[in-house]
Amino acid sequence: MNNSELKIFNYKNNEVRTTIKDGEIFWVLKDVCEILGIANSKNVAARLDQDEKAEVCLMDFSSKGVNQRRNFTIINEPGLYKVILRSDKPEAKNFMNW
Repeated sequence: MNNSELKIFNYKNNEVRTTIKDGEIFWVLKDVCEILGIANSKNVAARLDQDEKAEVCLMDFSSKGVNQRRNFTIINEPGLYKVILRSDKPEAKNFMNW
């Protein structure tokens, strides 16, 4: 998966990275968790079903402009809804209306 497949959206001044995998949109789980105020995205990933997540290697750009390939957990639409619905954070309700 190359960087040209990575799309970045802004949600209330937070970047949300997305990519297409097998013709389906996936969200970077870490970005979704940050918006929802969830500190440990690895715990969230462990609760998702295998068909709701995938591991990919994507280019990551640091604040200093350094490019490096990093592994990320990405989630599909059912996984996204599961993460949002399990959250008790007020941000979750707003994220659903995005």
